[in-house]
Formats: sequence, C-alpha cells, structure tokens
Amino acid sequence: MSFSQHAIHQGYQGQRIASPGRSDSEQKMNIGELERVVSVGLGSLLVAHAIKHPSIINGMLGLIGGAMTYRGATGHCPAYHALGVKPDSATAASHPLNRPIVVEKYTAIERTPDDIYAYIREAKNMAEFMPNVKSVEELSPGVWEWTAEGPGKAVFRWKSQLTDQIPGKRLAWETLPGSEMTSRGATELTPGSSERGTTVKFTMEYVPPMGLLGEAVGRITGHSPQAHAGRHLQLMKEILEAGEKATIKGQPRGRPRK
Repeated sequence: MSFSQHAIHQGYQGQRIASPGRSDSEQKMNIGELERVVSVGLGSLLVAHAIKHPSIINGMLGLIGGAMTYRGATGHCPAYHALGVKPDSATAASHPLNRPIVVEKYTAIERTPDDIYAYIREAKNMAEFMPNVKSVEELSPGVWEWTAEGPGKAVFRWKSQLTDQIPGKRLAWETLPGSEMTSRGATELTPGSSERGTTVKFTMEYVPPMGLLGEAVGRITGHSPQAHAGRHLQLMKEILEAGEKATIKGQPRGRPRK
C-alpha cells in the first residue's frame, strides 16, 4: 500500500473511531446544504487524485479530501462549531473565516460594444461560453436562474439580479439575498483602437463555499471562478468573432517520423 493510500485509510479509520465518542451538540449539523455538496465533491476529487498519483504531498491532500468528504456527509464542521457558526446562519457570507475573492480579467474582441452587450444581455447565451453552466433562464425582467455543474458532477442552482444595464457600456449583477453562492460582478465595454474592436473588462467579487479552503481546493482541481474566468472570456471572443468555439476536432494530426 502506498503512502497516500495508507494515509487516507488511516484518516478514515480515525474518523470512524472518534465519531461515536462525540456529544450530540458536536454532531449537530452546522453546514449549509450547498457547502455539504461542495465538500463531498471536492473531497472526493482530492482522494481520487491521491490514490491515482501516490506521493507524500498527494497523501496529505488525500487526508484533507477525506476530512472534507466526512464533513460534507455528516453536515458537521468542528471549526465552525468552535467559532459558534450556527446552522441557521451557515451560509458562505456568514462564515467567520471568509473574505471575498476578487477576479479581474480583460480581453479584446473584434465586435462593436453594442453587439457584445446584446449578446451578454441574453441569459441563454451564458451557457454557450461557460462550459460548467448548463442553463440560464430569465425568470422575470432582470432576474436570472442559473444551473451549473460543479465538482463531482454536483448540480447547483442560484438566482441573480441585474443591478446595472447600460446598453453598449455596462452590465452588472449580484446574487439574490439568501444565496449560499454570494457574488457580484460586472462586464464593462470600451471602444478599442480598431473601428469594430472593443475592450472587455470582467470583474467579479465572490465568497466561495467553505471560504478560503474551498477556493484553494477549487484552484487545485480547476473548479474555481478564478480558473474559469479567463477561459470564459476566450470562448466568448471566439464565438463573437468567428461564430463558433475554436476546436481541433476532426483536424489532421501530425505524426512523429520513425
């Protein structure tokens, strides 16, 4: 048995032994539903990665993954318990260890600001350049419902409200109160140097599920908004300029000479 597999096995074993001795108050759920799903999803990814790629570092990540999976499965976080986070306030924005993460990305697109604004104002277009987003529906004027896929194929849904709509210049939004995925952001459009060119600035401020730990794990596994934002802008650029996403599917591939 490799180090990482042994470490994960011992970690789970320790959790099973320690669990029965805890008091009822310690076992009480103090994690929101979304955070439980994210904990299980990210934890499972870390455990699988550690088993597939045995090493000392991956063994440590596997232990963290095992703890996260257990945390999500039971709905209890000892750290939140110690800090006094209660079940009725266990949303991402209320966690004492959280602070907002800021994302800022730029790109240049050979389309006019009006063309780009018209495209991003249509809710259904979001899923075209955001691979993790399955659908976006406008429930009422300015209110969008998002359905996305996260770690471990978990499905998340949330609602956002458009807060600023300036055709050809700016589109801003924020999640509705009570959402466990707390975020707000804006896309700003500035005429570029060419006749039809536009500089696109995307900014977002968000509080990730599980706070800074969730963000760190998300970056490792490629499932954080930081990791997605640049790719999303690139895909939007490809769609608006060429009418489709760039792909190498069906193209001939070179073969090394023998």
